[in-house]
Amino acid sequence: PRDGRKLSFTPELSIKNQEKIGADIILAFDECIYADAKHEYTKEATDRTHRWLERCIKAKKRKDQALYGIVQGGMYKDLREGSAQFVAQQDVDGIAIGGVSVGETKKQMRDQVRWVIPNLPDHLPRHLLGVGRVEDVLDLVKEGIETFDCVEATRIARNGIVYQKRGKKFDRIDLTKTKYESMKDPIQKGCTCYTCQNFSLSFLHHLFKERELLGYYLATQHNLVFFADLFFQIREDIRKDRI
Repeated sequence: PRDGRKLSFTPELSIKNQEKIGADIILAFDECIYADAKHEYTKEATDRTHRWLERCIKAKKRKDQALYGIVQGGMYKDLREGSAQFVAQQDVDGIAIGGVSVGETKKQMRDQVRWVIPNLPDHLPRHLLGVGRVEDVLDLVKEGIETFDCVEATRIARNGIVYQKRGKKFDRIDLTKTKYESMKDPIQKGCTCYTCQNFSLSFLHHLFKERELLGYYLATQHNLVFFADLFFQIREDIRKDRI
């Protein structure tokens, strides 16, 4: 991006750098396939991801990190099922499902997850890459997904969007809207986050209108605590057989 040089990034280099970072969970090198890719290209890319996974497994040195293989296959059931079966047979510590947040519809995304899940072993954790909207999390936990990663909480916060729970419903509200300039309530009554304990909607509205960096920090903190509370409640519901 700076001078036009071609840079080589390999499965081995990916693992080497993830081991340097020291994350508890690291991911195999994969190709994230665009949503409308044709079957032929999708198969080529998925096969390439499988070859890269084998190289990642060989390159991994540290024993204190969990390596997750990534299932690809685009929007094709046969490729999704085949990829899930291939990854499940490898020496991995968990399985991630990739390429399900690249422009497809909600139904297509859910279909892709449903094709994969029956082909995964019960003893390995199941992770979904790039999905983090509340409604998606609630639906896909029921399908068997256990962990998620997404920029949702922080990305929308930087634009003044925060989550608010109303009974059993979840809303995303825009702090930049004029209707909040005189509201003295917190974002969420009963929320234990620093933002809700100390600042009103009107003050947060003011921060975003003036583009004060504090606003981005406070909105981000609220959304992170909101999601932490959401997953705590999901775990409780699972323990009590409510999911």
